[in-house]
Amino acid sequence: MVLKLTKTIKLLLAALAITPLAFSTKFFYPYIAPKLFFARGLIQITLFLSLFLCGYCIFKNQSFIANLFQKFKERLQRAPRFFLIFGVFFIASQFISALVAENSYRAFWGTIERGEGLFNLLHFAVLFILVLFFWEKKEFLAYSRASIVVGLIVYLYAFFQAFGITEIPFLAFTPEVRPGSFLGNPAFLAAYAFFVMIVAVYTIYFEKKIQAKIALFWIRLAYGELFI
Repeated sequence: MVLKLTKTIKLLLAALAITPLAFSTKFFYPYIAPKLFFARGLIQITLFLSLFLCGYCIFKNQSFIANLFQKFKERLQRAPRFFLIFGVFFIASQFISALVAENSYRAFWGTIERGEGLFNLLHFAVLFILVLFFWEKKEFLAYSRASIVVGLIVYLYAFFQAFGITEIPFLAFTPEVRPGSFLGNPAFLAAYAFFVMIVAVYTIYFEKKIQAKIALFWIRLAYGELFI
């Protein structure tokens, strides 16, 4: 049961890579709201499973939970100290800002239109902690590979919009002079492209250390992402 729960948690965290593809015209904000609910939902479910796993291991398998916390401590110690300190101060400042804001309710919960607010920020803090607890290098690499594939899909949709291709078998597209792809905004697409570039560099660096034919495929795919 412990191994199954651990694999499920790792898989759910990796599934966040497909968040950019979450889109539905059934929502009032079709480009933002589905991504918001999808990402928050996955993190909340993963947090619940993680707490359940910890509770179960405390009574049934204390050695597993001890090893898990030991690995977390080691990874936390290896993390850049400046990054951790800045993160803590940033979240603390957001708490203070939410308390003294003109509209504390909105400052905490944010809006569906933008997905901002302290509540949303806390999800990313939880995500950081969960990743430190459960991910090894292979999970990071799997997430990077998935992100590269998702990035190609996002770019492909943007090209369809830019070149005015409105229909291919089973799919229909909306042409845009300034394509936003599944993100609905050219500025958001540009920011996401920067993220994909970082992931591509990470993938190239670590895939070169793997002596396998599949590694060459991902390296070429990652280079393609960098030059799109």
